[in-house]
Amino acid sequence: MIPDLLGLIQDRAWSAALADSIWVWPLTESAHVLLIGVFLGTVLMMGLRLVGAAYRSVPVSAFTGRLLPWTRRAFAGMATTGVPLFLATPRDYYENPFFRAGARPARARRRARVRRGSSDPADGPGVDGPVAGRGVRRAVDRVLLARRGRSPRRDVTLVMTHTVAA
Repeated sequence: MIPDLLGLIQDRAWSAALADSIWVWPLTESAHVLLIGVFLGTVLMMGLRLVGAAYRSVPVSAFTGRLLPWTRRAFAGMATTGVPLFLATPRDYYENPFFRAGARPARARRRARVRRGSSDPADGPGVDGPVAGRGVRRAVDRVLLARRGRSPRRDVTLVMTHTVAA
């Protein structure tokens, strides 16, 4: 059913025109890749600051105040440029395992909220709360803090408490 729907979209004249365009496709794709780089770079910088691995002299509130607008704009730009790229050849993207793997986190977040019985974030901590926090803590434990020879769980708790309070 989904491949048939995507085939109908791909067979439209505007979809073929976008895919075959000499200027629009390359410019849109270039902007999309550039925005992906900006988004991932700002997320990496934010993560390093929150863990305390970089930019320690800058207060967290000042750092996030400067960086989050860039992150939000990059995400909005990625979505804006990504939709036309997807709609130009949707069947190809649907069959691409790397593209489908990239769409998994959004589907998992949606499923977890459905299982909880609510899609309203005001109902309490959802996937972005304790569930995601456990995964972040495990990753930080293994990668950054374990190699420093410290007690990973205590350090992560202190870092998280400090960043929330700041």
